[in-house]
Amino acid sequence: MLSYQPDSSSYFPDDKQMISGSWDKTARRWDLQAGMEIEKAQEVREYGPGRLRRGL
Repeated sequence: MLSYQPDSSSYFPDDKQMISGSWDKTARRWDLQAGMEIEKAQEVREYGPGRLRRGL
């Protein structure tokens, strides 16, 4: 079992990266060619359509 299970994902237009979001309020950016996580943001919440905000 994976320790991180995304609830949603979105691909970049170049298909080389993607963003995933999970119930634990993390958003992660992935390099699909290397198969590695590039960046992780914690306490990310959605505030209305298309608006994401990091927690304090």
